[in-house]
Amino acid sequence: MNYKSLLTILASSLIIISGCRKTDRVQNEPQAEQLNDVTYTKIGDPQANPFSFKNVQKAIELVKKKRSVQQNLVDPCDGTGGGGGQIYPTHTYVRFAPQNVDQLTALESAGMELYDVPLHYDIAEEGDWYQDPSLPTDAITYQYTLVPYGYPMPASIPYSVLDQLFLFN
Repeated sequence: MNYKSLLTILASSLIIISGCRKTDRVQNEPQAEQLNDVTYTKIGDPQANPFSFKNVQKAIELVKKKRSVQQNLVDPCDGTGGGGGQIYPTHTYVRFAPQNVDQLTALESAGMELYDVPLHYDIAEEGDWYQDPSLPTDAITYQYTLVPYGYPMPASIPYSVLDQLFLFN
């Protein structure tokens, strides 16, 4: 083998080796310093939910009573409030407690819009991530969502009903 052939093979090998960059795969993985840049969401105080079924029901009754008194349809002292249609909850506010990735994936696959921050709390400081302080740091945090009223809950995933809601269309 002559000197030119050896030089051509060596140059070709260098071009091929330099074209295969190991850093492509590594760059997509989080680096230690990137993990330290994660900011955590901080929540404030719990807030009264204006869409709580009980709150909406009370508000509607007050409006009915006020209208009926203004229109002199009923005696304001009889407490009936002028009648009207019955309302029912439209959604259930639920906190799921997935125990593993399979359960979390099942919730996401069910088409539920999940939130890791409780919806009934003010957000004091927006961040990249929220981990419920009552859970270990390696546990999947609670997932909050609204489910149509009467919709069957997944039997294999622990959950708590936090409230019944009435959402106007």
